[in-house]
Order: sequence, then structure tokens, then C-alpha cells
Amino acid sequence: MLAPASWRRVASWICGWAYVVGNITITLAVNFGTSLFFVGCINVFESEPGVGIFQYENYQLYLIFLGITILCNLVSALGNRWL
Repeated sequence: MLAPASWRRVASWICGWAYVVGNITITLAVNFGTSLFFVGCINVFESEPGVGIFQYENYQLYLIFLGITILCNLVSALGNRWL
């Protein structure tokens, strides 16, 4: 074993919570990066030199992020038939 008997429960508790927090954090980071990628892909097209066609506000980016997060969660939760 890696930990002595007196530290096993504490070590497993810390390891478990670190895994949960890390899993949630990386999932949200990937979804936020995907949101920024989508906005960047839209803004490749310019209405005039140096100005993208979608000038977003922070709340709009947050709504895109929420939409991607909800979509990913719905696919994971309800898509067992197709996955």
C-alpha cells in the first residue's frame, strides 16, 4: 500500500475530492475554450478590415458557454442509445 493504515482514509478522501474537482474544472475549461473557438471562427469573416461580424458582450459568450455545457451534459445523460 502507498499510505500507512492510519492515513488511508484521509488520503483516499483527498484523492477522491481532488479527482472530482479536477474533472469538473477540466470539463468547464474545455467547454469555455470551445465557446471562444466558435466565436473566433465566426469572427474570421470581417465586416470591415479588423472588425469581426460578431461583436459579442460577456453575457453572450456566457450564454454560448452554457449552451455547449448543457448540450454536452444532455448527450452524456440521455444519449446512451447512440453512444
